[in-house]
Amino acid sequence: MGEGASILPDEHRVLADAARWYAVLSSGAATPRDRSGWQAWLEDCAAHRQAWQRVEAVNAHFDEALPDPAARQLGAVSLEAAAQGRRSRRNMLKLAVVGGSASLLGMAVWQSPPARRWLAAWRADHVTPVGGMTQQVLADGTSLWLNTDTAVRVDYGPAWRRLVLLRGEIAIVTASDPSRPFLVETDEGRMQPLGTRFNVHSADHVTTLAVFEGAVQAHFKGGAPEGYRVDAGMQMRGGPAVAPLTPEPLQAGAGAWTRGILQVEEARLADVLAELGRYRPGRLDCGGAVADIRVSGTFPLRDTDRALSLLAQALPLRVSQPLPWWTRVSAR
Repeated sequence: MGEGASILPDEHRVLADAARWYAVLSSGAATPRDRSGWQAWLEDCAAHRQAWQRVEAVNAHFDEALPDPAARQLGAVSLEAAAQGRRSRRNMLKLAVVGGSASLLGMAVWQSPPARRWLAAWRADHVTPVGGMTQQVLADGTSLWLNTDTAVRVDYGPAWRRLVLLRGEIAIVTASDPSRPFLVETDEGRMQPLGTRFNVHSADHVTTLAVFEGAVQAHFKGGAPEGYRVDAGMQMRGGPAVAPLTPEPLQAGAGAWTRGILQVEEARLADVLAELGRYRPGRLDCGGAVADIRVSGTFPLRDTDRALSLLAQALPLRVSQPLPWWTRVSAR
């Protein structure tokens, strides 16, 4: 193994350590012992100081993009730093995992939500933190929107164009290139658009495809070998526990997130809160007495506190915070 390849896992570890120290110091609960430990780590070697400077620079970038301090604190730094590292070192993840570096934190830790975000980010070219949304224009002119907490890898070659959705949700308007088919892959399947505008969401072992223009040929694991044609105005869910695999009409408000809004018609309150919860750190839930209240309306996704206030104004609801990280909606 060459010298450059052999040092990659150490570089990964140092950057991860820097992001973890930043999270501790930014949490508002850092102790004198934490600060002393960070100072000792920082002064230990030049590589630590360089990693710290990099994490600080990335956080400054997100300070400009995200007005919500909690969203910045709980993920922007580590995710973007990880994605930047992947863009310059495409084989790092393989080296780190195959070489055993995942065992540094233990398998239980790597299965935690923060660790899964890190793992996805290290494999990604583009990421967003919780609450973040962004738009990219790819090399071929394809427009790509990333929703909250999303990681995407871009793989373009001389005979193909491929996006791998590692987690989260994307919306796409494909550019025409007859010589290079366009594919989107998730853990649950593969989708090939036929000149179109569409949305793909992957979470909890389920991929949801929504088509707004044109059509998409979808192949889901465990589904029919010939796949399924999903036309404009239709959506389809696929995954190991999804049955039957059948296209159905689009839900109201599908794709409205690209405009920064959540649009619902006669939706259960519990489902509305679950969707708003994707855009804010911590826990958001409701009591069973109000879970089935029906909600219709349009709510801002970039300001979920205001969305909750609108719900409380329109319905007999009360919003409280039993703990700083826990927001609960109950009957008023």
